[in-house]
Amino acid sequence: MNESSRKSSGERADASSTNHAKMVGWYDPSVLVRTGIDTLVSTIFGRHSDYRLLEAINTGGEKKGSVFYDFTHYYKVKTEAMSSDKKEENWYLLDKDGEYQKDKKRKDIWIDYVADTGDGWNSTYAVAYTVSKRCLKNVHPSLPDGAKRGHILIFGGDQVYPVASRKEYNNRLVRPYETALKVTGPDDNPTDPHPFLFATPGNHDWYDSLVSFTRLVCAGRWIGGWLTRQTRSYYALKLPHNWWLLGIDVQLGSDLDGPQVRFFEEVVKDMDKGDRVILCTAEPHWVFTDLYNKYDEQYNESNLKFFEENILGTKAQVHVYLAGDLHHYRRHEHAMEDGDTIQKITAGGGGAFLHPTHRMGKIRREHDQEKETILDSVTPRGRRDDEKGNPDKKTNKSATRVFRLKKSFPEQGKSKELCRRNLLFLLYNPWFGLLTGIVYWLSSWVIVPYVVTTFLGRVADHGETYWTKFLKSIGGDFPDAGLFFWLTIIWAGFLLFTDSHSKLYRSIAGSIHGLAHIASLILGCILAVLVGSHVINISERDLSSLTAKLALLHLIVALIIIAWGWLAGSIIMGIYLWISMNIWGRHYNEAFSSLKIEDWKHFLRLHIDRKGNLVIYPIGIPTVPRRWKSNVDFSAHHAAGQVPDNGRGGKDDIEIKLIEEPIRVYGKLSTMGTDESSL
Repeated sequence: MNESSRKSSGERADASSTNHAKMVGWYDPSVLVRTGIDTLVSTIFGRHSDYRLLEAINTGGEKKGSVFYDFTHYYKVKTEAMSSDKKEENWYLLDKDGEYQKDKKRKDIWIDYVADTGDGWNSTYAVAYTVSKRCLKNVHPSLPDGAKRGHILIFGGDQVYPVASRKEYNNRLVRPYETALKVTGPDDNPTDPHPFLFATPGNHDWYDSLVSFTRLVCAGRWIGGWLTRQTRSYYALKLPHNWWLLGIDVQLGSDLDGPQVRFFEEVVKDMDKGDRVILCTAEPHWVFTDLYNKYDEQYNESNLKFFEENILGTKAQVHVYLAGDLHHYRRHEHAMEDGDTIQKITAGGGGAFLHPTHRMGKIRREHDQEKETILDSVTPRGRRDDEKGNPDKKTNKSATRVFRLKKSFPEQGKSKELCRRNLLFLLYNPWFGLLTGIVYWLSSWVIVPYVVTTFLGRVADHGETYWTKFLKSIGGDFPDAGLFFWLTIIWAGFLLFTDSHSKLYRSIAGSIHGLAHIASLILGCILAVLVGSHVINISERDLSSLTAKLALLHLIVALIIIAWGWLAGSIIMGIYLWISMNIWGRHYNEAFSSLKIEDWKHFLRLHIDRKGNLVIYPIGIPTVPRRWKSNVDFSAHHAAGQVPDNGRGGKDDIEIKLIEEPIRVYGKLSTMGTDESSL
């Protein structure tokens, strides 16, 4: 296949282009307004309409055999097309029903997992560039030949920021991945000419009711060298050695819809008892439940419990939970009595701003008698049965799973250090001050009369007359109920902004935050009046130019108050976020979205080896390149369009590291202790 044979995802971006997307400025007034409106609309309409139901109707003609995608075999390749330059939809042979024809069985399979991508170019492309490489060398001694690029790429949620649209998807997701890997073909891998791509929608994908997401990943399109296959927002992949990868869609925190439940019930019919599952969900429900359930019962794992108990039942067990939404790497592990483990991994490092890893909880306990009995009863090893071979519910009556935090990236100490950057909030978010400046200025119309009456009302004989005219020009000559009303609005606004999970924290911290801004506002008004009175000589007896002087005074007071609001409002916000996160563990999203940190990105490379064991390699990118240059091999089939530009003498590549030792989850029939090095 040559480069001209496929451009179904849009024209390839010029590698020399410098029109790269910046990290989303979440505190820019325009972004705040836009995301606020889109969130409100999607929340309102999302509660009354469910696009997943339309998906089910549109794909209602699917055959039973096409419910899941079978990756236990390779697919037959169009060998006669390999040397042809004519346009081909793909390299795989289809049968009369349009299904891919199976070839020989797979002995192993590689899978890449990337979540929370589609933000700034530097971070998104750094991950795409690394994922697209045929093989990552020197990852671990157990992989002398390196870690191969995934036969499957999983996008784990929130594929674009700040909100979903065709333009944002193309600019922030498609373009980076097309530039990283423009095309794939048989010279890359004769038996697997194209890697496949599946995606789970996150809340940001749902902000346009999933329209752009569906157009991109549910229509058999190409994203660079990856071929999309799913027809719904959820999917099921059958993998070698009795493993399954299931991706569920929980629309903006709602329940699993009926068609999705029936879809997975059909999938489970093809499972064998004891099969093992990798479950992909857009949000780490286990983290949010641990943090917020005591404040709000809506934060729970009911969807996961329902999926495990009512859909998987006694047939299969989830051994690996994967989620994004939190833009960091954190792994919690439950050690089983037989030496096996259950992993819950948050890996949202695909390109979005970094989230903190400190003050996010350490130990996650689950205690559910019925659930734990079911889970233990399907565990292939270490199961406690009665004399008749049935699960012994008595011995499992008090079963408790404890998930302990095993690894964070970045480390918690580094995360806490990074949070201190909020003290420089103004430098990271210069446009936010415009918002607080305008709020301060509007508020000054009820504050300044009070300041004038108190401090300057009787400075001089003619000063009283002068300032009285000024007060009347802004609506009154003495403070009234409007002052109290407006200050209450300001206080309430910051109260609503406060992390709402704890009502006590919201009341105390929100009030302090609001009062800090009110005090700053009053101080700014005093400063503006004093400076204005100094510039305009209020003791001057000639009032012939009073009108002009009043206009000038209005301008001086307005500019000073806006400037003060820009400066003081931003500083107060930064201090509030720093204290809230580092001391109380609140506002994790607001405290780090303000910093727009591009570094500390990562993705997961999973390998189901020939023994049936699952090995997870968490690949970290501590520092993301800030400069890129055109690749001299840009015309080559598998070369990235741009490569890092590390300056003279620097190696034009990205430094990667293994975040922690490979994580091994043993397969259904594997022997404990077998690892990659024995293959």
